[in-house]
Amino acid sequence: MPDDEPSAGDETTLPRVYADLRTLADHPVPAVRGPVRLALGEVAQVLNALGIAYPLYSNDLAP
Repeated sequence: MPDDEPSAGDETTLPRVYADLRTLADHPVPAVRGPVRLALGEVAQVLNALGIAYPLYSNDLAP
């Protein structure tokens, strides 16, 4: 398997991680919310790079 293709585990684990981060992205504590949103963006980039579909988060989150 080439390095740029997702494994079966990637296709289930990464979307789950993304969904878990989305649930924390509106946390009331800024010290939690900021790093979680940063991680959410990083995981979104991984999903993009691997071609795994996911719901875009940027329109859903309040500033």
